[in-house]
Amino acid sequence: MTTKDIGAVSVKVDFGGALFSEGGIKSVKVVKNLKSEDPAGPSTITARNKLDNLVIGGNVENAEILVGYNRGEQPVNADARIGKVTVKGDWIASSLVAGVDDSTADGFGQNDTVIAGDSTPSILSSIASIVIKGTATGSATAGDHFGISAQRVGNLTISGAKVPLSKGTLDNILLDEANGDFRVVEIG
Repeated sequence: MTTKDIGAVSVKVDFGGALFSEGGIKSVKVVKNLKSEDPAGPSTITARNKLDNLVIGGNVENAEILVGYNRGEQPVNADARIGKVTVKGDWIASSLVAGVDDSTADGFGQNDTVIAGDSTPSILSSIASIVIKGTATGSATAGDHFGISAQRVGNLTISGAKVPLSKGTLDNILLDEANGDFRVVEIG
């Protein structure tokens, strides 16, 4: 943990642990997979302010990327932002959030709210772009939820197809029809 920004982080093996910055993170590159074998204990990347660039060379599975959160994974910054995210494999049972809270503790992608205490409402939390080259799914487990969630999401591409996000309208799009538990959500 550091109270300053972290520069570039490169992991050359599967990453199944936790990475945290009390400031921001310039870039994270995981050459293989970002994953946990235990859905109840996800692999995490957490930053209070920003994550500029994230590249995963394989799959993202049972993971949470939480920007706007402290070391204890408590929501603290409604103005958090994520830059470019590239996943070269599949996205499975994982969430990517900036500046939003899972206010009902039932998983991201539903009932999300802006992190409380937003003193600068003119600054919106954002995710600039997400490219998932493989498939994107939630899980077959009943009652779980996953999301890509911020006040604004720029671009989202899954399996080579651009997800049609609206400009000027808040999106709430189900991305996994089969399991019904993975969404991209923009919070008002």
